[in-house]
Amino acid sequence: HCTKRRGPCPEPYVREELYAHQISQAIANVALSTTEYEFMMGELGKAKASTTQSLAPRKSEVQLQMKEIEEKLNRLLDAHLEGSVDKTEYLGKKGVLLKQKVDFAEALPKLESEGASSRLEPCGAFLQEAHRAEQVAVSENLEAKREFLKKIGWNFHLGSRRLQFEYANPWGLLVGGNSNSFLFGGLTPSDGGRSSILSTPSAAPAAAIFKKSPTIEEMRSKWNKVGTFFNIIFCAEYL
Repeated sequence: HCTKRRGPCPEPYVREELYAHQISQAIANVALSTTEYEFMMGELGKAKASTTQSLAPRKSEVQLQMKEIEEKLNRLLDAHLEGSVDKTEYLGKKGVLLKQKVDFAEALPKLESEGASSRLEPCGAFLQEAHRAEQVAVSENLEAKREFLKKIGWNFHLGSRRLQFEYANPWGLLVGGNSNSFLFGGLTPSDGGRSSILSTPSAAPAAAIFKKSPTIEEMRSKWNKVGTFFNIIFCAEYL
C-alpha cells in the first residue's frame, strides 16, 4: 500500500485488511476448485495417453532403423574379414553407418520424452499451482498472497483504494469473462466476478470467496483454453 515515503500522495491509506481482501479476491479468480482440478488432470491424462499412442509408430520405426544398421555393420564386418572389402572401404562405410546409428540412438529418447517434457509436464505443474491458489486465497499469510499475486499478474496499480492489474497468461485463461484485467469492485460485497469476498474489515468466510461449483461445460471451456495454450489440444473455437 502507499506509505507516502516518496512525498505527498493523493491516495488515501489502505487498511491492511482491505488490501488482503482484494488480493484474496484476485487470487480466487484464478483458483481451481478440487472438482475443476481433478477434471483437468483427467483430461491431461487422456492427452498423455493419446500422445504416447501417436508416438508409438515413430518409435517403432526408429528402433527398426537401428536394427537394420546393426545388421549392415555385421555384414560389412563379415565382408571385410572374408577379404571382399578392403580396409579403406570398410572403415569408410563403417563410419557412415555408425554416424546413422548414433543419430537414431539420440532420436529415440527425444521421442520418448516428446509431449511429456515440453507440453504435458508444464501444464500439469500449472494446474497444481492453480489448485494451490485456492488455499492461498483463504490463508491469513499476507506475504504468501503478495508473492502469489506477483506470479499471476503484472502492471499493478492502486487507485482510490482499489487494486488494479492485468492477469498474465495462462492465468488469465482461468478468469471468467472476456477480460484479463482485475479491478476490485469498490467497497461493495462483490465484484460480479468469480469471487465474492466482503470488503469490510472482518474476514469473510472461506466459502464466500468462491462461487458455486462450475458446470461440466464451464470446466471443459477452461480446459480447452489451457490445453490450447500449452499446445496440447487445438480448439478452433478458442483460436
